[in-house]
Amino acid sequence: MIDPWVRTAVTLHFAVMVALWAGACEAAKPNLVFIMADDLGSNDVGWSDPTVKSPEIDSLAKSGIILTTCYTWNWCAPSRGAMLSGRYPPVTGFQGAGVPSKAGQLLSVFPLEFPLLPSVLKQANYTTVMVGKASSCCPLGVIPAMGNSRHAPYPSNGLLTPRSLWQYHLGFARQGDLPEERGFDRFLGYFTGGEDYYSHTASGAPGCNKAKDFWFAPAPGQGRPAANEDLYFSGRYSTEIFSTFAINEIERADASAPLFLYAAFQGVHFPLEVPKQYFERYGDQGADQGDCLWSAQANTTEGFPNGFVCGPNPTFPNLSPNRLDCNCNRLLVKAQVSALSEAVGNITTALQVHGRWESTVLVFMGDNGGPIDGAHDNAPLRGGKLNFFEGGIRPAAFVASPLLPKRSSQARYTGIIHETDWFATFIGLAGVDAPTTGLDGMDLWPTLTNLSRAYRTSVLIADNILRVGRWKIVIGGARANSVESSWKIGFLKGCTLGSGGGWGLPPTNNSNMCPSDIYTSGSSRAKLSCPNDENKTDYVVTSAVDLWLCSAPCTPTSPCLWDLEADPYERQEVASRNPVVTAQLLQQLVSLQRTFRNATTIQDNGQFCASLKNRTTKVGSFLGPWLT
Repeated sequence: MIDPWVRTAVTLHFAVMVALWAGACEAAKPNLVFIMADDLGSNDVGWSDPTVKSPEIDSLAKSGIILTTCYTWNWCAPSRGAMLSGRYPPVTGFQGAGVPSKAGQLLSVFPLEFPLLPSVLKQANYTTVMVGKASSCCPLGVIPAMGNSRHAPYPSNGLLTPRSLWQYHLGFARQGDLPEERGFDRFLGYFTGGEDYYSHTASGAPGCNKAKDFWFAPAPGQGRPAANEDLYFSGRYSTEIFSTFAINEIERADASAPLFLYAAFQGVHFPLEVPKQYFERYGDQGADQGDCLWSAQANTTEGFPNGFVCGPNPTFPNLSPNRLDCNCNRLLVKAQVSALSEAVGNITTALQVHGRWESTVLVFMGDNGGPIDGAHDNAPLRGGKLNFFEGGIRPAAFVASPLLPKRSSQARYTGIIHETDWFATFIGLAGVDAPTTGLDGMDLWPTLTNLSRAYRTSVLIADNILRVGRWKIVIGGARANSVESSWKIGFLKGCTLGSGGGWGLPPTNNSNMCPSDIYTSGSSRAKLSCPNDENKTDYVVTSAVDLWLCSAPCTPTSPCLWDLEADPYERQEVASRNPVVTAQLLQQLVSLQRTFRNATTIQDNGQFCASLKNRTTKVGSFLGPWLT
């Protein structure tokens, strides 16, 4: 018989060992840092374009793994929702949501039934902090009524009549939509897709322009306008504000708990605002001299420099001047990247100073490709933000971590991955015992630690676009019941009904619709005369482009196919040459579409603008939730 004292001693010893083991496991959980740049093109960074001066992120990228084929959605709202939920946008039904222009409209919201990454990481005792853009980007149309159909018919021209609305991201209509209510302990940032970098004035809300958009939540349930002097930082550049807040949160976080930091920077989204000292770094490329004098910029209504007004392009005299198509504005984008790079460097320095870096996994990526009609660059990939060519959905990306083995350091990974994979990867690293059923993302860490390990071979690019191995099939753009279908998206055999479908920097036509490839290279010249060009524009273009604009649409009965291995820049559609492959991919895509769902909607009460009165401070009225 065991002596009771011995039994007690053994029990206590075992309890102590379990506690120590649990503490060691807790300490072993890595810090997880996800930095998302806004509208960062694949060639907007120094490791791709040496003329971009981004030494901090270049050093991190080159020390870790540069991800050359990391797919996102083609614009900010669905892209961010996909990353935070681990699910494709049409699987959650969320591809953007509109602030109403009249009472009674249905608003699309991100469904609360899908947990977001920070709430799952809370199960592993993570401190969760978000800073920056909690929102979307662009003026779009409202989601049309959907009825009971899961798959509304796709219109023959790929477009619906647009309705003027303002867009936001995972939502701020209701208190429960806010970042601090979806799993983040603390949040500082903004809700809308774009705003002034200095004054934090939101852009274009119907009926209530000039509202401030800056929110601080010191804890769940305590969110408020960030209007006091310590938080508002009026007149201070947002990239600096957000990096400072991130550094402060690293300093104040409980050192015994692992940290999840999601830094969703405003940079390098439009407007083209940046402190002068970053622009001056490009004096060797013409900054602040000649046509690119700092003082020659146009100003915002609040007096901040906001890009150069460019003259007509002599090669394309029929094109109207575009503020964004000249080298001076390209230098401003580069300067924005330099500011962002410095901010990221300051964050990693703070992680080092506070003893967290050696156990940190840091992911850096854009939310979509760069808008090539906005002086961004995705070369050599074709296209940019707002379309589904590779340049619009493969932004710059890397992962850096002291936890990566040496064989994975200073490497490039060319395999297919998707932004939804970071959800599964992070919860795997955190050791969260969470169900993964229904996730579209996959745990990437086994591949990152052994780059020869097989990983995913297919990825959904859009509602009607799928990549499997080397092949990319297109049977249209967005579904008719998607917010995108009222805006832009439709594919022809050789061009896209959307923004910036070519390979390089503009000039582009005024609408950014077809013919958007008129500035592609070619020696022969001909006048454009094509029945698909509704504007009957008399542009001088290459004969190859003429053929593109006169081609048939990509549809379920006449799919388009690209071979990304033989033709990585998508110059030649090859469905007719590969009928068996086309049929097989079509079957896979149709099968995947059966998992899609309609948007989750709520009814508006017409109080969006009126609610601003409840958040009026000495510096102005602030955006915030207006529905209960």
